Amino acid sequence: MSKARTLAKDATVFGEKVTPLCTKCWRQQNTEGQLKIDERDREEQLLERCAQVGRGTASCTSPSSPMEANAFRVAGLILRSKFPDEASRLLAASQDYFDINPDELVETAEALRRSWVPGLPRFRDLLSVKLTQGAR
Repeated sequence: MSKARTLAKDATVFGEKVTPLCTKCWRQQNTEGQLKIDERDREEQLLERCAQVGRGTASCTSPSSPMEANAFRVAGLILRSKFPDEASRLLAASQDYFDINPDELVETAEALRRSWVPGLPRFRDLLSVKLTQGAR
């Protein structure tokens, strides 16, 4: 049985007080209600979201945050030569967000520093795999 399923109400996990999101989900909320997820899971969610928007299969292409908008922009820039259609969808989605919120655009180096995107070679390679798998 997973750790989250064994938590009834508030509990302490890895020294932090947490409340389960649900009995089926191992992800936890801390006492301030913020979702705590593993860095690799966050990366996987970002990759999946970028791939869906890039392929045009996302139900909503609008970025939900400055982090996501900047990640779409970076993904579009690093994928232009190998996946031009997907890159243009990602860049268009990010541009729509920045047209409304211009002060939330950051340089690529700043997005990397804030850990909004993985390292560029890793981001490009993992996203390329996701896009290639989706084309099958």
